Amino acid sequence: DNEYEGFLMLTHSFGGQTTGSASHSQTNDKFTESLQLQRSMTQGEDWGYRLDAQAGEIDRVNALGQAQLEFGRYEVSVGRVGDNNQAMVSASGGLVFIGGGLFATRPVHGSYALIQVPEAGGVRGYLNNQKMGDTDSDGDLLVPNLLAYHRNRLSVAPEDMPMNFDIGDTELTAVPPFRGGVIARFDAKAIHAVAGKVVVLRGEEKFVPQYGDLTVQGPRGEVTSPLGKDGEFYLEELELGQRYPARIEHEEVVCEFELNLEAAADASDGVVADIGEVRCKAEPTEAPPAPEETVEEPADKKAPAAAKKGKKEKKSGTKKAAAPKDPKP
Repeated sequence: DNEYEGFLMLTHSFGGQTTGSASHSQTNDKFTESLQLQRSMTQGEDWGYRLDAQAGEIDRVNALGQAQLEFGRYEVSVGRVGDNNQAMVSASGGLVFIGGGLFATRPVHGSYALIQVPEAGGVRGYLNNQKMGDTDSDGDLLVPNLLAYHRNRLSVAPEDMPMNFDIGDTELTAVPPFRGGVIARFDAKAIHAVAGKVVVLRGEEKFVPQYGDLTVQGPRGEVTSPLGKDGEFYLEELELGQRYPARIEHEEVVCEFELNLEAAADASDGVVADIGEVRCKAEPTEAPPAPEETVEEPADKKAPAAAKKGKKEKKSGTKKAAAPKDPKP
């Protein structure tokens, strides 16, 4: 007897991660036809599904839904094969201890990394340009399933950073050991505005440098604020908890000091820290010694005295002795 068989399949991409297919196979007078539609998941947080149906010797219908979230992977499946109904629900996850903390995550089948963006929550983190999740309120995000002993590119979205934060590099390379972890710390710092008043102490005097300038050497370079009538200033792009060299310039005084913001965090309302009165002690300036006054007498008054003296000397030097008188006989 002659046997023949054939197979035909058509596939189509609907864009993104969704594809569909239809197939027909036949062997002699037996055939099988199937349809399938699915959306595949990426490596990060994502969702997907698969719908398929088959008709032939055995009829089969199945539907599968999947979700891959920060703390686990979840699946729900229902179907019918012949006269039998099937249903399944599954959930899986993991716990990882790293960086002094315990993190819940989806299943970890290989190496992993902890992204740290200090104090910046809600920042998207990426592994090789695929979103892996958002940082928590402490700025931490655990990223599972890195390739061991390979360069894994970890990055964060700078546009998610709070307005008052300054971040350096937004991309780091991690090379973790086999089934081990690494910490990828991004250097992010909160930058605040600072307001207050300045006065200059000149000995016992308390001087307000009205309409002068206050210049501070901040983390991003020099920042300058004009001073108000009462010495008010407003400076931006400064990091609280630090000390910065500062200089007051006024037409009457120039004063250098150290702007102390170590306790400014307690006075901050989140963006602007009011640090109150700031004092700068001006170094006393010693006046130069006054020149000695020399009074010279006019030449015409000095000359007679000299002449008189010379005349006196001449008189005493040319005095003649009196000749003795002849005795009388």
